[in-house]
Amino acid sequence: MNGVNYNMVKSKSDKFKAKCAVQDGVSQDHPKMDSDMLASLILLTEKVNPRTSVSVLIVNIRSQLRYTPSYCKAWIATQKALEKMHSGWDTSYNKVWQWC
Repeated sequence: MNGVNYNMVKSKSDKFKAKCAVQDGVSQDHPKMDSDMLASLILLTEKVNPRTSVSVLIVNIRSQLRYTPSYCKAWIATQKALEKMHSGWDTSYNKVWQWC
């Protein structure tokens, strides 16, 4: 459900035991580490301070996931997080006319 990779250790009819497939960190080309996933991860940080630099966000992601995204992927994630916060650029732009 959370989109993480795991290996099955033990399985029964009512429960199963799984182990994280990536123990020592995540590779740079991990398929599930896209900008959408990173945007949901940094959304709270962006809500607190929308001017947080991309470099600081990369450090935060590295400390949480032991994964270092590229600057480009982190920047795109920042833009997506801001868009989620403000309901998209079109909606925000249309609200400007109400204030005028």
